[in-house]
Amino acid sequence: MALDLEMKQQNLCVNIERHTNLTTSQKSSIDEACQKVRKVLDAWFDSLHDFLPADAIQEAP
Repeated sequence: MALDLEMKQQNLCVNIERHTNLTTSQKSSIDEACQKVRKVLDAWFDSLHDFLPADAIQEAP
């Protein structure tokens, strides 16, 4: 069931990318947003040790 949903999600993303004609400006904007999200997630992960025990962080996938 979960694998089936994952495959459907991936197929949907591929179809959206295939049928979407982005301008250079739009693509640049999306890339910048992705970089910002990545930085925020990295900062969040780096701060986990402040409120989680080290064992819990090491067990994370």
